[in-house]
Amino acid sequence: MIRRALSFFVLLQFVAGSVAQRSPMHEGPAGAFTSAALVNEGDAKGTLEKDDIRVALPLSAPARPGIKVVLWLESPKGVRSGETVAGMSADGRFASAVLSWPKNAKGKPEGDIGWYRVGYRVEGNDASAASGVLAVGAIATNLMELRLAYPKLVMQGRIISARVIAVNPVTSKLLAGVRLKATLAGDEDSKKSSAQTRTSVTGRNGEAIMSFSSSGGPGDTLDLTVEGSRCSDLSFA
Repeated sequence: MIRRALSFFVLLQFVAGSVAQRSPMHEGPAGAFTSAALVNEGDAKGTLEKDDIRVALPLSAPARPGIKVVLWLESPKGVRSGETVAGMSADGRFASAVLSWPKNAKGKPEGDIGWYRVGYRVEGNDASAASGVLAVGAIATNLMELRLAYPKLVMQGRIISARVIAVNPVTSKLLAGVRLKATLAGDEDSKKSSAQTRTSVTGRNGEAIMSFSSSGGPGDTLDLTVEGSRCSDLSFA
Protein backbone atom coordinates (compact mmCIF):
# COMPACT_ATOMS: atom_id res chain seq x y z
CA MET A 1 0.00 0.00 0.00
CA ILE A 2 1.07 3.59 -0.49
CA ARG A 3 0.48 6.28 2.09
CA ARG A 4 0.68 9.89 1.14
CA ALA A 5 2.22 12.80 3.00
CA LEU A 6 2.24 16.25 1.47
CA SER A 7 4.58 19.13 2.20
CA PHE A 8 4.81 22.52 0.58
CA PHE A 9 7.39 25.27 0.22
CA VAL A 10 5.74 28.46 1.43
CA LEU A 11 6.90 30.67 -1.43
CA LEU A 12 3.76 31.86 -3.07
CA GLN A 13 2.61 34.44 -5.54
CA PHE A 14 -0.61 36.25 -6.02
CA VAL A 15 -2.01 38.07 -8.98
CA ALA A 16 -4.92 40.17 -8.06
CA GLY A 17 -8.64 39.93 -8.41
CA SER A 18 -10.88 41.95 -6.21
CA VAL A 19 -14.34 42.54 -4.93
CA ALA A 20 -14.73 46.25 -4.36
CA GLN A 21 -13.27 49.59 -5.26
CA ARG A 22 -14.99 52.81 -4.35
CA SER A 23 -14.67 56.53 -5.08
CA PRO A 24 -14.23 58.03 -8.51
CA MET A 25 -10.95 59.21 -9.95
CA HIS A 26 -10.23 62.92 -9.56
CA GLU A 27 -8.33 64.78 -12.24
CA GLY A 28 -6.91 68.27 -12.46
CA PRO A 29 -5.49 70.12 -15.46
CA ALA A 30 -4.30 67.89 -18.32
CA GLY A 31 -5.55 64.82 -16.47
CA ALA A 32 -3.12 65.21 -13.53
CA PHE A 33 -4.23 63.47 -10.37
CA THR A 34 -5.03 65.82 -7.53
CA SER A 35 -6.18 63.27 -4.96
CA ALA A 36 -7.06 59.58 -5.19
CA ALA A 37 -5.35 57.47 -7.84
CA LEU A 38 -7.29 54.28 -8.48
CA VAL A 39 -5.65 50.88 -8.14
CA ASN A 40 -5.56 48.53 -11.13
CA GLU A 41 -6.71 45.56 -9.08
CA GLY A 42 -6.47 43.10 -11.95
CA ASP A 43 -2.71 43.68 -12.13
CA ALA A 44 -1.99 43.69 -8.39
CA LYS A 45 0.62 41.18 -7.29
CA GLY A 46 1.96 39.72 -4.11
CA THR A 47 4.11 37.04 -2.59
CA LEU A 48 3.37 34.94 0.48
CA GLU A 49 6.62 34.33 2.33
CA LYS A 50 7.52 32.60 5.57
CA ASP A 51 6.53 35.42 7.89
CA ASP A 52 5.29 38.14 5.57
CA ILE A 53 2.91 38.95 2.76
CA ARG A 54 4.38 41.29 0.14
CA VAL A 55 1.85 43.26 -1.88
CA ALA A 56 2.32 45.47 -4.94
CA LEU A 57 -0.56 47.60 -6.18
CA PRO A 58 -0.27 49.28 -9.61
CA LEU A 59 -1.90 52.70 -9.91
CA SER A 60 -3.86 53.93 -12.91
CA ALA A 61 -1.57 56.97 -13.18
CA PRO A 62 1.59 58.20 -11.43
CA ALA A 63 0.86 59.26 -7.88
CA ARG A 64 1.42 62.92 -7.19
CA PRO A 65 3.04 64.23 -4.00
CA GLY A 66 0.72 63.89 -1.04
CA ILE A 67 -0.94 60.68 -2.24
CA LYS A 68 -0.42 57.61 -0.08
CA VAL A 69 -1.72 54.05 -0.04
CA VAL A 70 -2.61 52.31 3.22
CA LEU A 71 -3.04 48.51 3.49
CA TRP A 72 -4.21 46.04 6.12
CA LEU A 73 -5.30 42.42 6.51
CA GLU A 74 -8.77 41.34 7.55
CA SER A 75 -9.63 37.89 8.88
CA PRO A 76 -12.70 35.90 7.78
CA LYS A 77 -14.29 37.01 11.07
CA GLY A 78 -13.70 40.66 10.27
CA VAL A 79 -10.73 41.22 12.61
CA ARG A 80 -8.38 43.78 11.10
CA SER A 81 -4.64 44.08 11.51
CA GLY A 82 -2.86 47.36 11.99
CA GLU A 83 -2.49 49.61 8.97
CA THR A 84 0.70 49.84 6.91
CA VAL A 85 1.59 52.78 4.69
CA ALA A 86 2.93 51.55 1.36
CA GLY A 87 6.08 52.83 -0.25
CA MET A 88 5.93 54.28 -3.77
CA SER A 89 8.07 53.23 -6.71
CA ALA A 90 10.35 55.84 -8.27
CA ASP A 91 7.90 56.49 -11.11
CA GLY A 92 4.92 56.67 -8.75
CA ARG A 93 3.05 53.90 -10.53
CA PHE A 94 3.34 51.17 -7.88
CA ALA A 95 2.61 51.09 -4.17
CA SER A 96 4.26 48.23 -2.27
CA ALA A 97 4.02 47.06 1.32
CA VAL A 98 5.00 44.15 3.54
CA LEU A 99 2.22 42.85 5.80
CA SER A 100 2.95 40.53 8.71
CA TRP A 101 1.54 37.03 8.39
CA PRO A 102 -1.38 36.80 10.87
CA LYS A 103 -1.12 34.53 13.90
CA ASN A 104 -3.76 32.53 15.72
CA ALA A 105 -4.59 32.58 19.43
CA LYS A 106 -1.63 30.27 20.13
CA GLY A 107 0.79 32.56 18.38
CA LYS A 108 1.17 30.24 15.40
CA PRO A 109 0.91 31.45 11.77
CA GLU A 110 -2.62 31.20 10.41
CA GLY A 111 -2.95 28.29 8.01
CA ASP A 112 -6.09 29.49 6.22
CA ILE A 113 -4.50 32.59 4.68
CA GLY A 114 -6.51 32.07 1.51
CA TRP A 115 -9.66 33.17 3.30
CA TYR A 116 -8.15 36.49 4.45
CA ARG A 117 -8.65 39.77 2.64
CA VAL A 118 -6.24 42.60 1.85
CA GLY A 119 -7.90 45.96 2.29
CA TYR A 120 -6.46 49.20 0.97
CA ARG A 121 -7.19 52.91 0.94
CA VAL A 122 -5.73 55.55 -1.38
CA GLU A 123 -5.61 58.95 0.26
CA GLY A 124 -5.00 62.33 -1.34
CA ASN A 125 -4.56 65.91 -0.28
CA ASP A 126 -8.30 66.39 0.13
CA ALA A 127 -10.91 64.42 2.02
CA SER A 128 -11.74 62.01 -0.79
CA ALA A 129 -10.24 58.53 -1.00
CA ALA A 130 -10.44 55.36 -3.06
CA SER A 131 -10.64 52.04 -1.27
CA GLY A 132 -11.02 48.36 -2.06
CA VAL A 133 -10.70 44.79 -0.89
CA LEU A 134 -8.67 41.98 -2.46
CA ALA A 135 -9.62 38.41 -1.58
CA VAL A 136 -6.31 36.65 -0.92
CA GLY A 137 -7.54 33.21 -1.99
CA ALA A 138 -8.99 34.50 -5.24
CA ILE A 139 -5.89 36.47 -6.20
CA ALA A 140 -3.19 34.04 -5.09
CA THR A 141 -2.46 32.14 -8.26
CA ASN A 142 0.16 29.96 -6.59
CA LEU A 143 -1.54 29.44 -3.27
CA MET A 144 -1.13 25.69 -3.61
CA GLU A 145 -2.69 22.42 -2.70
CA LEU A 146 -1.38 19.20 -4.18
CA ARG A 147 -3.90 16.45 -4.87
CA LEU A 148 -2.78 12.89 -5.57
CA ALA A 149 -4.29 9.99 -7.49
CA TYR A 150 -2.43 6.71 -7.02
CA PRO A 151 -3.13 2.97 -6.71
CA LYS A 152 -4.03 1.72 -3.25
CA LEU A 153 -2.49 -1.66 -3.96
CA VAL A 154 0.62 -2.27 -6.08
CA MET A 155 1.48 -5.51 -7.81
CA GLN A 156 5.08 -6.55 -7.41
CA GLY A 157 7.16 -5.91 -10.53
CA ARG A 158 4.78 -3.26 -11.92
CA ILE A 159 5.55 0.41 -12.48
CA ILE A 160 4.08 2.64 -9.78
CA SER A 161 2.55 5.86 -11.11
CA ALA A 162 0.98 8.77 -9.26
CA ARG A 163 -0.85 11.70 -10.80
CA VAL A 164 -0.23 15.02 -9.04
CA ILE A 165 -2.62 17.92 -9.53
CA ALA A 166 -1.72 21.42 -8.34
CA VAL A 167 -4.69 23.68 -7.59
CA ASN A 168 -5.56 26.89 -5.80
CA PRO A 169 -7.40 25.51 -2.73
CA VAL A 170 -9.90 28.38 -2.67
CA THR A 171 -10.76 28.82 -6.36
CA SER A 172 -9.80 25.29 -7.51
CA LYS A 173 -7.93 26.89 -10.41
CA LEU A 174 -5.39 24.50 -11.93
CA LEU A 175 -1.79 25.73 -11.61
CA ALA A 176 0.75 25.26 -14.37
CA GLY A 177 4.50 25.54 -13.88
CA VAL A 178 4.62 24.12 -10.36
CA ARG A 179 7.92 22.33 -9.72
CA LEU A 180 7.40 18.95 -8.07
CA LYS A 181 9.68 16.62 -6.17
CA ALA A 182 8.30 13.20 -5.25
CA THR A 183 10.00 10.57 -3.09
CA LEU A 184 8.88 6.96 -2.74
CA ALA A 185 10.46 5.02 0.10
CA GLY A 186 9.82 2.12 2.44
CA ASP A 187 8.43 3.04 5.83
CA GLU A 188 10.36 2.66 9.07
CA ASP A 189 9.33 -0.98 9.36
CA SER A 190 10.55 -1.86 5.88
CA LYS A 191 14.17 -1.23 4.88
CA LYS A 192 14.24 -3.59 1.90
CA SER A 193 13.93 -0.86 -0.73
CA SER A 194 15.94 2.30 -1.27
CA ALA A 195 14.24 5.66 -1.76
CA GLN A 196 13.43 6.82 -5.30
CA THR A 197 13.12 10.50 -6.18
CA ARG A 198 11.48 12.00 -9.24
CA THR A 199 11.06 15.62 -10.37
CA SER A 200 8.58 17.15 -12.76
CA VAL A 201 6.67 20.34 -13.60
CA THR A 202 2.90 20.61 -13.91
CA GLY A 203 1.55 21.30 -17.40
CA ARG A 204 -1.19 23.66 -18.52
CA ASN A 205 -3.76 21.34 -17.01
CA GLY A 206 -2.03 21.59 -13.61
CA GLU A 207 -1.06 17.91 -13.71
CA ALA A 208 2.08 15.80 -13.78
CA ILE A 209 2.65 12.04 -13.76
CA MET A 210 5.37 10.70 -11.44
CA SER A 211 6.44 7.11 -12.13
CA PHE A 212 8.58 4.78 -10.01
CA SER A 213 10.02 1.35 -10.55
CA SER A 214 8.70 -1.60 -8.56
CA SER A 215 9.84 -1.41 -4.96
CA GLY A 216 9.54 -3.57 -1.85
CA GLY A 217 8.05 -6.97 -1.39
CA PRO A 218 4.69 -8.54 -0.48
CA GLY A 219 3.19 -6.91 2.60
CA ASP A 220 5.52 -3.89 2.53
CA THR A 221 4.17 -0.39 3.01
CA LEU A 222 5.56 2.50 0.95
CA ASP A 223 5.52 6.21 1.76
CA LEU A 224 5.00 8.73 -1.05
CA THR A 225 5.97 12.35 -0.27
CA VAL A 226 5.38 15.14 -2.77
CA GLU A 227 6.66 18.72 -2.48
CA GLY A 228 5.61 21.58 -4.72
CA SER A 229 7.13 25.03 -5.18
CA ARG A 230 6.76 27.96 -7.49
CA CYS A 231 8.99 30.96 -8.17
CA SER A 232 8.13 34.37 -6.81
CA ASP A 233 7.08 36.84 -9.50
CA LEU A 234 6.66 40.13 -7.69
CA SER A 235 7.49 42.73 -10.31
CA PHE A 236 7.33 46.50 -10.06
CA ALA A 237 8.25 47.21 -13.70
